[in-house]
Amino acid sequence: MQYDNPVFRTTTAQRELLKKWEAQFMWITKCRSQKAAYLMLRNHIQNFFIGLESAAVSESARSQTQPISSTRQLINGFCRLLVEHCHSQHNVKFYADKLCITPYYLSKITSKTIRASPKELIGRQIIMEMKRLLTTTDITIKELASRFHFDTMSYMARFFRRHTGVTPDEFRRQ
Repeated sequence: MQYDNPVFRTTTAQRELLKKWEAQFMWITKCRSQKAAYLMLRNHIQNFFIGLESAAVSESARSQTQPISSTRQLINGFCRLLVEHCHSQHNVKFYADKLCITPYYLSKITSKTIRASPKELIGRQIIMEMKRLLTTTDITIKELASRFHFDTMSYMARFFRRHTGVTPDEFRRQ
């Protein structure tokens, strides 16, 4: 099946653009301000993937690529829901219900496809969003706990430490 192992062939012009993108990437990594570098890198990488997707979509329109499987559509839907609801929803059942499947089936397909449980993926998304807020804003730890619907600040700090090895304050200082 072509979708499982896609091949994206680049033109000479695309390879030259990729070299320029890499040069910009290296320049950004040398930025003295960590917050500015983080924002620029995030945007730079996001732009790369948007461009790659755009090129891949136009390429797939020319070739006869097979449609996305229902399992992949569920995984994609789960990922979209995670980004949208990770601030307020930490329960696998919520996401399974939104996808009209059972938590067991969601666990089965994520374990097979991504090799991680839905709970792990929810935790990763929450941590990624918390890290983003800690590095790009001056939000207090109390506000962070409230924004992510943790019952207490200490529970949120333990959750953060379990996933990162450091407390939110230590992460911010780094």
